[in-house]
Amino acid sequence: MKNINFNEIFDYIEKYLERFRKFIFINSQYCNYYNTNNSTILAGIMRNYGYNAERILTEGEINIIDKKYRLFNGIMNLTVMVEIVLYLYLLFFPYYLKLMEMPFFFFVITLSAIPLVALYLTYISVNYFYEKYLLRTLGVLQKTEFKPEIKEIEETQFEKYLKTPKYSVYVLLLIITVFGAYIFTPMIIDKCLKYKKDSTALKLSNVYLKLIPIASDTYAQRAFAKFNLDKYESAVKDFEKANEYSFSNVFKYNILGTKIYYFSKDDMLKEFDNAINNETQQTVKYLLIGEKGTYLMKQNDYSSALKEFQILKNAFDKKEDILFPLEKLYYLSSIAKQKTGDIQGAILDRNISKKMCKNCTFDTNTTLIQKH
Repeated sequence: MKNINFNEIFDYIEKYLERFRKFIFINSQYCNYYNTNNSTILAGIMRNYGYNAERILTEGEINIIDKKYRLFNGIMNLTVMVEIVLYLYLLFFPYYLKLMEMPFFFFVITLSAIPLVALYLTYISVNYFYEKYLLRTLGVLQKTEFKPEIKEIEETQFEKYLKTPKYSVYVLLLIITVFGAYIFTPMIIDKCLKYKKDSTALKLSNVYLKLIPIASDTYAQRAFAKFNLDKYESAVKDFEKANEYSFSNVFKYNILGTKIYYFSKDDMLKEFDNAINNETQQTVKYLLIGEKGTYLMKQNDYSSALKEFQILKNAFDKKEDILFPLEKLYYLSSIAKQKTGDIQGAILDRNISKKMCKNCTFDTNTTLIQKH
């Protein structure tokens, strides 16, 4: 068996890694010049543009231009960041719902064209001022392409690159942190709600919605936190926002259930009647009728509650599907009959309830709030 020469393998790997580093260097903003044909080619802010100095620049000139190049790149990056923030908070977030109403083609064109045009104009503008600086510093420049090859890299320039602190790593870490916060904050809010830390959930969701005011799920999370903290009117507004930004009506019964806690009796009964009349699914309609009866029990209006419960009993006798729990129906009905003086009817309904669920007890709280 032929002996393996590990030194040759390590030399090959080292040369490969060095070539890979140089390839990264060439495509980074750290590579801003190279020498060829007795002249120095300088990189523009727009990397595909270059400038032929028509002579080999001295190390001192290169250092001065290098500092200015980094300054102009910093200005460009800062400008782009500001443009993105302004685009999000002055156009995208405030007009998100109107933009989503547009035909898909125009929606995509509008959202992509504005930032791309702004980005392109920024590059052109900053590159223009950088070009003016080079003209003032070096005199006449000839525009050319900036396409350095590995063989044209100055070793001193590459060594300087290897020793230069890579501040872009910190920028990358910042981006990862922001993205992580975007992903994981709603999960943390969920945990806070699960373990009854509603004040913390409210604070986190407030911050999150300041930064991303179109997050429909977080509006719902904040609504649950507010509900648990007895901030019912504000919770309804957040449930409405959750519906609005999710382009659905999924929280409509959470809204109905929350209104129970602060609406007047007459207004609440109107809300129930509207919801029942507008519901197309009969099983859900029966659920709402049962919830209306439960609400009337809470208001001590036992005679009216019995009328609603009787509708469900008739449906049950006809073997129709009913979402409202039957054991709760007969339990509440027995209490209502007892309060109205029908003792025999109360005993009968209580016995039916016990047969369905022997040890169950029930209250008059609404089940329309889908607890988080």
